[in-house]
Amino acid sequence: LRGGESSSPVPCRVLSGDDGTSRRHESSASDGDLNAEAWPWNANDEAALRPAPRLQHLPPKDRSEDRRHRKMIDDLDRRYRRKVEREAKENAKRREARERHLSVSARAWISEILPQFDKVRNTRKVRQIWWQGIPPSVRGLVWPRAIGNQLQITRELFEAFHTHAERHRTGGEPSNPNPVGRTGTVDSLQVDLPRTFPALSFFHHEGPWEESLRRVLETYAFYRPDVGYVQGMSYLVAMLLLYVDEYTSFCCLANILSVPSLHSFFRMDMPEVRRRMRAFEELMAQQLPTLHKHFTELHIDPQTYLLEWVLTLFSKSVPLDLASRIWDCYFMDGEPFIFRAALGILSYCAPLLESAPFEECLCLLTRLPQDMDEDMVFESIASINLTYEKFCDVLAALPASVP
Repeated sequence: LRGGESSSPVPCRVLSGDDGTSRRHESSASDGDLNAEAWPWNANDEAALRPAPRLQHLPPKDRSEDRRHRKMIDDLDRRYRRKVEREAKENAKRREARERHLSVSARAWISEILPQFDKVRNTRKVRQIWWQGIPPSVRGLVWPRAIGNQLQITRELFEAFHTHAERHRTGGEPSNPNPVGRTGTVDSLQVDLPRTFPALSFFHHEGPWEESLRRVLETYAFYRPDVGYVQGMSYLVAMLLLYVDEYTSFCCLANILSVPSLHSFFRMDMPEVRRRMRAFEELMAQQLPTLHKHFTELHIDPQTYLLEWVLTLFSKSVPLDLASRIWDCYFMDGEPFIFRAALGILSYCAPLLESAPFEECLCLLTRLPQDMDEDMVFESIASINLTYEKFCDVLAALPASVP
């Protein structure tokens, strides 16, 4: 899989044999029974359906053969178009059903759950509703409540560090050749901001939220100079700004990154990062043994792909709607859900990964398909048996220093 190519394997393709003949791969369909489900052409590509010129060394095609071949192409085209129409109708039905569910869910969040959130957040009923995804219309209310504010950050504190950061950027205070901690890392924001959610113009040059994104990131770097700005952090803030204001985004970010597990990743505490990578390998060996064996044979280290998934909480790697739902469940279950979601995504992609060579595996892992089906991905995540207790047991069994 590369770039914009389809994320689904092509079940029927023609390969050239050693003797110069053609052979079909992964399909035994005869000429008279071609499978429209396996048709790799774009149904709208008229050029693809136009017969290619006959090779000069072959005898002329008689009219009956020509008519038969044209009929095969027309039949295959009709079947493929029916398949596309059927899938479009099914997708429309799923979207309508999801919209209805989100509407009902939003009313439940507003009238039943949020008024007594701390009391009912861990009940089975609420967790079932939560697992289905928080409606976008109420995420701005739910996320801050779910994250909490254990750091007791006030608006005054935010404004104070924001003023300090702004003076640094505008030259309102003397330049310091030896900046405190990692505050100097904010200078790389100019390069990173345009790369954040490239498909969303909100955060691009002169976009409506460009300055909000910059201000929150600069403020955090001066609030936590021991962390500063780290690549990937811009995706976290941008994700928050889609639902809440600047101050609330800063408050949420600070509390999210104060959790020891994520804090170790953003501090680049490599002994602790390696320990969690090893824990992920152990879990992968238990949950996805075939894929783990394949990755081990190819010498694919989890750090190759998992580091970016963790630093951006998947927001850079998967479609936005799917990333938002992953965030919903992360705020419900905490760190174990990061690893459960990662294993679920690998399980979803396993049919492609288990037989792919090294280069194709890396390409897929670092460029996940952007047409991933949200419900199917969450079915794969649900199939991963990983509780908080099990995650803690695996982590506790590892030494403090992992090579």
